[in-house]
Amino acid sequence: MRKVDRRRTKFEDPTRTQSFRDRMTKPAILGPGLLSSDGSFEVDFYPYKNLSDHFIKIVRFQNRTEFRQKVNAPTMKAEVKRRLESEGFKHIRDNRHPIS
Repeated sequence: MRKVDRRRTKFEDPTRTQSFRDRMTKPAILGPGLLSSDGSFEVDFYPYKNLSDHFIKIVRFQNRTEFRQKVNAPTMKAEVKRRLESEGFKHIRDNRHPIS
């Protein structure tokens, strides 16, 4: 029978677990996901490193990523408003940072 190593690993560190718990209790920063009326063009905004004033904008056309860009919150809000009101996009989801 093989012996099991009972030493503490980095995954069992109570300080890491506590910070993870603290991070999960904070309110999540959300970014909108938009889809064009014909369904081929998608624009997603993801929070950048849990900062409330910066987002990563990912533009996809026919499920292929065209480009990524870092934008600030006022720019993101203006673009979302423009796409929803004048370009016929619809809001399909709220995106959160993949790590949070």
